[in-house]
Amino acid sequence: AAAASAGSDPLAVMEFVGGEETGMARVQEYVWENTENLEEYFNTRNGFLGRDFSSKFSPWLSLGCISPRWCYWEVVRWERGDNWYTSALQERQ
Repeated sequence: AAAASAGSDPLAVMEFVGGEETGMARVQEYVWENTENLEEYFNTRNGFLGRDFSSKFSPWLSLGCISPRWCYWEVVRWERGDNWYTSALQERQ
């Protein structure tokens, strides 16, 4: 059976693809690529109407694709301003 995609469900806000790589990419996107996500998390965390109204990490966390500790430490690094991810991307260009 083919996996359902976001396009197959008009209520879906994003496509969930399993695996560690895509789970880690979602964390990087949520934490580092749009810093307003964490700044506004307390106000938006219970919203379900958009891609960034909550972290949407649950599918990857529940299947063990990403670690809750790793997510925690990414947030700690964001709070400290240790943006190694953006620095690494800039070095590649």
